Amino acid sequence: MNFEDKLHEEILQTLERRSRIDMTKLTFLTTLFGIGTIGKIDIIGSQGVSDITLFGTVYIAPFVALVCDCFILRELWSVRRIGHFLSRHGCHDEQTFECFVKSMRNPFYQYGFKGLSILTIIIAAWMLVVQKGGIALLNISDYAWVTLSLLGWFFVDHRGYDILKKQFDQDTGARKWFWKPLRRSELDIL
Repeated sequence: MNFEDKLHEEILQTLERRSRIDMTKLTFLTTLFGIGTIGKIDIIGSQGVSDITLFGTVYIAPFVALVCDCFILRELWSVRRIGHFLSRHGCHDEQTFECFVKSMRNPFYQYGFKGLSILTIIIAAWMLVVQKGGIALLNISDYAWVTLSLLGWFFVDHRGYDILKKQFDQDTGARKWFWKPLRRSELDIL
């Protein structure tokens, strides 16, 4: 197996790991929200403790989402780094293909990446307000939790993704044609 084949194999393995992390994230979030909606469980025959509150799992959901997003960013960074290398040092066909891929990136991934975690925070905050009986009944620790969740989202998802884009999607000046969309004649080569 030559060097370029190893890089392509690494890309495939990285994409597979990222897919597993995405599925793990969805599984954990669904489970945490599901358990959190149960509320209280009455324990028959218990002495002193009559019920267990399961709503606390909702507090964990945004942080699970952000930790998974850190792992996803790590895998995405690896794929972009290899693609960037191949676009600069690969054969002409690979360079052309990588330029094409960069000019035609899927914009929905960015929205899905940032959107699921912010949606998790919004749903968890809404469930918190409903469980407490209204916004007026929230205490300082509830506001701190929401603030910390939003700050975590900003730094991990929003800022982390922007750093990734700036690192690999800006014009570094090495090749002026590298970042421009391909012309029709260049597309015919593919």
